[in-house]
Formats: sequence, C-alpha cells, structure tokens
Amino acid sequence: MTIDYSLPDASSEVKARLLTCSPTSVVYFTRGNRVHHKNISTNSDVSQLCKYSEKLGNIRVLESGGISQANTLAIGSSKGYIHLWDVNARKVTVSWCATKEITALAWNGPILSVGGIKGSIRHYDTRLPATKMREQAHLARHRGRVTCLKWNEDGRFLASGDVSGKVHCWELGQNVPLNVGETVTRRKQIQHDGRITAIAWAPWEPKLFATGDDKGIMRLWLSNDKNPGSNAVSPGKVEIGAAITGIHFSPQCQEILTTHAEKTPEPPTEGYGPRKPQVENSITIHMHPSMRHGLTYHLPGEQTAPIGDSVLDGTGTKLIVAVPSTNKIEVCTAWAKRKELKKQQSFTDRQYSRIR
Repeated sequence: MTIDYSLPDASSEVKARLLTCSPTSVVYFTRGNRVHHKNISTNSDVSQLCKYSEKLGNIRVLESGGISQANTLAIGSSKGYIHLWDVNARKVTVSWCATKEITALAWNGPILSVGGIKGSIRHYDTRLPATKMREQAHLARHRGRVTCLKWNEDGRFLASGDVSGKVHCWELGQNVPLNVGETVTRRKQIQHDGRITAIAWAPWEPKLFATGDDKGIMRLWLSNDKNPGSNAVSPGKVEIGAAITGIHFSPQCQEILTTHAEKTPEPPTEGYGPRKPQVENSITIHMHPSMRHGLTYHLPGEQTAPIGDSVLDGTGTKLIVAVPSTNKIEVCTAWAKRKELKKQQSFTDRQYSRIR
C-alpha cells in the first residue's frame, strides 16, 4: 500500500514528526499544511481532516491518542499552538498555546506531554477546558531542543531525548529525572554522540527501553534507579552504520526493528574483520537479547531513498514508513501472525511488501 504525502515546510531545519497511527490503524499524515488520514486496515479512501492557517504556523508534530483516546489527534505547530481533534466528529475539542515551538508530543492516557525547542517538557491534563488549561508539571533538565518523547506501556516512565544526545528518564509525578545511565562524574547519565532520533519501550518488559541517534548507534537501558551500577544492558549497544530514524519493539516476539537514512562514516579498523550489512535507507531487524543482526530489507525500487518517520499500526504487525524524497508513505507487513512465521515466506514478496 502506497500513500502520497508532503511536508509542510521543506526548508525548515527543525525536524518535524508528521506520521502517527491510532490503535484502530488510522494513519495521520500531512499534505503541505493540511492533515489527512486513512484507515489502513479497511483500506478506506484518504480524507482531509483540517488545514492549518499561516497565523498558526507550520505543522510540526502529529500524535494520535492511545487506547483511551483512540479518536483524538494532537497537532503541534511551529508557533507553539496545540489543537486536539475529535476525528470522528471532525472538530477541535480544545486548543491552547503551550510553548514557543513544539517539537515533540506523547500521550499517557488523557495527559499530553509536550516538548519544546528550548528543552522544556510540559504535561497537560486534556480533560480540562481550554479556559483552565495549564501545565500540570514543567520538566526542565534538557538544555537543547527536545527531539523525542515516549511513555512506557504502563504509563509509569517517560523517556526524553534532545538534539545534544542527552536522554532523561522520568517517573510519573516526579520533576527530577531518575538516576539511570552510565556513571559520569559521580552521577549516571545517558549520553549519545549524535542527536537522539528515536526512543522505544519494550512491550514485554516495562523498564526496558532503546535509544537511537543520527550517528547510527542504538543503546538498550533499564530504568531501574535502584541499581547502583550501570543501567546499560549488555549486550545492548549496536553500531548499525546508518542514521537511525525509528525504533520499534515487536509486540509478539523478542525482536527490534530499526529504520534508517543515510550511511554514517565507519571508524577506522585494523584488518578486514567481518563485513557489516549495508543498512543505509533500510528496514533492519535485530534479535533480542543477543542483538544479532536478523535481516535487512529495502523498499522495492527505493534503495537510495532515505526513510523518514515510521510507526507501527494498531496491531503492531504492520510498519508504516515515510520516504521524504519520493513523497510516498509505504505500508509493509513487519511481523506476520504467529502461525504464519513458520511458513518462512520471502520478505521480498512485493505483493504483500512483507519484511518477516
């Protein structure tokens, strides 16, 4: 399945996140400064939800609500506006101005977490009317643009990443980050060399999460601040060799999927050593807990096209990826049903665009 899309502002240096999917497999995306949606489980027609006017700024982030907010879409703009849409009723339920420029959004039930360009994170209770809408908490440990926000499955922990490579882990209700990471100058911290581009939590382990950067490094961590040692999982560091644009845990087997853009420079090595898979512009699967390379898949006809945003559908089996250079959104079957895994069908089957 292929869907046409386009970015609101191709000249912007601020990375926008303009692809999201609801628990009912309704995918939301942009065509210019308009938001469209399509139910990929029923293969319904594409419908326009709204158009953003110039006074509201460019659309920066789309984030669909979780199971309890399945029909709600949050839209954040370059001028700090947030609009919550009731998609079924096709109307805005509440809107407000949150910060100077919105760069990340994440739902935790009715609570919407908002990341800003200056490093702030604010929590809002969306059950309140617009006249009473104010931040419930303000987290201020990041010193640069927040690039990623992700709550874990049970809503207890929030992981946040920024443009400088810093990652913080927060417990619900706390304004100070957990003391997790690797020990650096008496305090533990999580620090990548590149910009944080992806964060994901494991559905089978509520304290396990992965972080990825634009240098092609993926790390695994446990959000257990009671552990006096390192919170880095071992094995849990993978030098993939291409900029990471997305990380996704399988909900039905212990595999991790990553999506990639351009190749990253390889560090000098002595001798030949084992040849690494060519993963630039690809979808790659890693086996957990060994972190061995499983397979690499390139979209048919688009081996040279970097992959942008990506998201799993409501079942967790289909991967939806955006390819900015072609203005196309592709839908692939990432993980088939358990009974189909035994058939060992070819992942290059173009009819089904199957990865696994």
